[in-house]
Amino acid sequence: TGRRAAGDEAAAEPGSSMERDRTCWDSHTGRRAAGPAGTATLADALREMKQLQSLDLQWNEIGPAGTARLADALREMKQLQSLDLQWNEIGPAGTATLADALREMKQLQSLNLGCTWSHDNKIGPAGTATLADALRELKQLQSLNLEGNDIGRFGPAGAAALADALREMKQLQSLDL
Repeated sequence: TGRRAAGDEAAAEPGSSMERDRTCWDSHTGRRAAGPAGTATLADALREMKQLQSLDLQWNEIGPAGTARLADALREMKQLQSLDLQWNEIGPAGTATLADALREMKQLQSLNLGCTWSHDNKIGPAGTATLADALRELKQLQSLNLEGNDIGRFGPAGAAALADALREMKQLQSLDL
C-alpha cells in the first residue's frame, strides 16, 4: 500500500516519543496503517496521556476490534477536544463502542468520522442510531464530519435518529454529511 506500518513495536518502543512525553498536547499518526493490533498497543500508551487535546488516527485501518480498545483509552482522555478517525473501517460494532466512549468526552469540539473513495467507516444503520444518541450529549461539539458514509446507507431509522440529534445540536458550526 505504500503506507508505513506502525505495528506493536513502534507504539511500545521504550524511549519513543510517546513513551517520553505522556503529557503531549497533540498526536498525529495519520496514514500509518496501525491496524487493530497496533491500535491496541497505541491505546495502552494513550491511557497515560490524560492532557492530550487532539488525536488524529486517520488511515490506520483500526477496524471494530481496534476501535473497542481505543474507546477504552478515550474514556480516560477527558481533555480531548479533537478526534479524527476517518478512513478506518470501524463498522457498526466499532461505532457502538466509540459512541459509549464519546458520551464521557464532554470537552470534544471536533469529531471526524468522514471518508472518501472506498475506505468508508462502514457505520451502517445501527451504528448511526447509536452514534446519534451519543452526539446529543456532546454539548461542546462544534464540528462533525460524517462525509462519505452515504447517509442513504444509514437506512430510515439511522437517518431519522441522526436528524433528531442534529436538531438538538445548536452549538454545531460545521457539518459534513
